[in-house]
Amino acid sequence: MTGVHAVITSEDLDGMPLYGLEHPDQPVLADGFVRYQGEPVAIVAADHPENVRLALEAIDVEYELIEPLSDPNLAQEAEAIHPDGNLFREIDLTHGNSQEEGEIIVEGTYEVGMQDQAPLGTESGMAIPSEDGGIDLFVSTQWLHADRDQVAACLNLPIEKVRLTLAGVGGAFGARE
Repeated sequence: MTGVHAVITSEDLDGMPLYGLEHPDQPVLADGFVRYQGEPVAIVAADHPENVRLALEAIDVEYELIEPLSDPNLAQEAEAIHPDGNLFREIDLTHGNSQEEGEIIVEGTYEVGMQDQAPLGTESGMAIPSEDGGIDLFVSTQWLHADRDQVAACLNLPIEKVRLTLAGVGGAFGARE
């Protein structure tokens, strides 16, 4: 296709296929199973945005709807959508001596509403291949070194070939990880 330099799918990746700050369970590109609307399935590199659009329109993906799971209490018993299961992590918090009797004992199940941070600054980045075979990234992130390490692993590059320049982060509230 004219002006299109590359169309990359999961089959083209030779580095680590998964990434994640605390638990690497997010595919760089979906491989046969898409977990959510908007999960990346391909990368297109072209000389002009219009050529990118034309290449994207030529990509044919067949999606099979899966039943959404919105109750975290059912997630552990549901069919796994991640390689290591649906439980992200389990933390046992203990404070004090639970064997001691207190004057007041409070027991219960507590729930908090979901939060989705929405900083005014959008998340974006730019990657530029470098002449030494590495990559220069211009990103807005709270985890500069962790991002560098994950990108290096996913691209199968030594970390010194992945250079990040931090753009202004602004208010992030935990959403720029």
